[in-house]
Amino acid sequence: IGHPPSNNSLRAHCAYDVEFPVKPYLERNKDIVDACNVFFGLPNKTQQIGGTWYTINYFRQVVSLEFGLNPPRPPRVGMIILPNGDVGHIVVEGKTRAKLNVVNGNKSLN
Repeated sequence: IGHPPSNNSLRAHCAYDVEFPVKPYLERNKDIVDACNVFFGLPNKTQQIGGTWYTINYFRQVVSLEFGLNPPRPPRVGMIILPNGDVGHIVVEGKTRAKLNVVNGNKSLN
């Protein structure tokens, strides 16, 4: 499944079984989050800036809003792998928000 970005110079130009319309990065990233039940974020920096972190935080927001829906949506799972090898997972905390927990290393990214 392909969600190509509108910036043609940075596009992978892969062959897909299903290809969605070309969109700007942030719109495309929201489409990817909205379509998935399992999410992996692989940011290249630990500072929470840039498109990858925007998408990770959008996933957290969506999961938070879906918690408690009736009927419930199938559970979603989120994971990130940071450049230093730390691994985090996204969990629903209480009934209000999804929290990012780093399970290796010493940093807390909440």
